[in-house]
Parts: sequence; C-alpha cells; structure tokens
Amino acid sequence: RALRRAPIDSVPALDRDYSLYLYIAAMLKDSVRAREWHAASRRLWEEAGKLAVRPSYEALDDANLALAFGRLPDALSAVERASAHPNDRPDGLAAELFTVLSRMQQPDSAIAAGEKYLAMNIVFRHQFDALVLAAARLRLGELYEAKGNVDKALENYKRLLGGCNIEVKGNEFYNRTDTDFTTALTKLRSLNADAIYVSA
Repeated sequence: RALRRAPIDSVPALDRDYSLYLYIAAMLKDSVRAREWHAASRRLWEEAGKLAVRPSYEALDDANLALAFGRLPDALSAVERASAHPNDRPDGLAAELFTVLSRMQQPDSAIAAGEKYLAMNIVFRHQFDALVLAAARLRLGELYEAKGNVDKALENYKRLLGGCNIEVKGNEFYNRTDTDFTTALTKLRSLNADAIYVSA
C-alpha cells in the first residue's frame, strides 16, 4: 500500500536507500521486492567503489535477501560474514543478528543479541530504533515470557508501551491451563484502564 502511494521512483535517485528498502522487504517476507532491491543495492555499492565498509553492508544485504526467502541458516551465515568486516553501524549488525536468531527459534542467543542491541549507546542508533525498537521490545518480552522470566518480559512490555506513550496501570498473569479468569479481570477492571492487552 505504501509503495502505491509513494513508489520508489518518486524518491530522488541519490536518496534511495536500497539497503533500508531491502531490510523492510525482509521483515515483510516480500521476496520479489527483496530480490529487486538487493540487485539495486549491489549496483550502488559497485558504483561506490572500494569502501572499507562495503563487504559488511553487502553481507547484510545478503542476510536480508535470505530472510525474505526464509533461508534462515543463510541469513545467519551472512550476518556472521558482515560481522567479520569493518562496519560503522554495530547497532545495525546487532539488530539484524537478533532478528535472525529470533526467527531461527534460538531464544537464548536471540535474547543475548537483543539485549546487546538495547544496551548500545551509539549516536545514530535512533535510525534503527525507528525501525526495530518496538518490535525488538515486543519479541524480547515474548521470549522472556516463554522462558518463564516474567519480570524481564514485563520490563520489555512496559518499555514498549511507554515508548508509545501508553501508561501501564497494572498487570496480571495466568497459567496456560487456567480456565477461570474472573479474579484477574476483576482486578484489571478496577484500574479503570482504557484497554486490556492479553498475551497468549
């Protein structure tokens, strides 16, 4: 829908960030656009010549192409190749590694990569935060919750919602085998919240 409103051709050629477009295609699992934007990104890197960061960024592009096609081991291999080369955006590498490990269902490694990303204090990190912070907080909350670490799950959920200016008034937890939620819902209702979020 966004591409119908603002086609890539409407962006001036010098402002087209095909690596960014490729990342978005990978998150949407859009293999058709990923293939197209991967090729366009390669052409731009070739025109740029020999830059120290080029091998790392090209490997990240390969990782995103593999993600778009669901080839997770290839994506992980490409992120590892990217990490072996100079890169001026370690936050982008950490975010990419988190995404790949999360999709590969490797919770411990994904949590470590996600926490590493969140702990980074890099001047331009806000650029990646706009793309990945909310999803990273949500996914970290889910991963921690699945591992039974309710405190860390809740911390990530609260920070996710707080970043969206949503006040968390309270929380209740239940076991998957529970069938009566009356007590929890009564407590939550007494908080006069505008909405209740239930994670299943």
